[in-house]
Amino acid sequence: DRFSDRVRLEYVDLSEPVNSHRDLGLFQRIREMPLPLLVIDGEPRVSGRFDIRVLLDAIEAEIEIRL
Repeated sequence: DRFSDRVRLEYVDLSEPVNSHRDLGLFQRIREMPLPLLVIDGEPRVSGRFDIRVLLDAIEAEIEIRL
């Protein structure tokens, strides 16, 4: 609700088989990174344990950069 239609959230379960080229490319790039992982537009932004505040700050920063 906070970001309306500017943000689309997608959960990818890495224990499931990879079913798209996009997911395969991402998986190959992040396989050594600690989980959970926040990826924005295909780029890893936050790795390891983080809270909702870190997630919101990363999204807000990305939106501001694009303005």
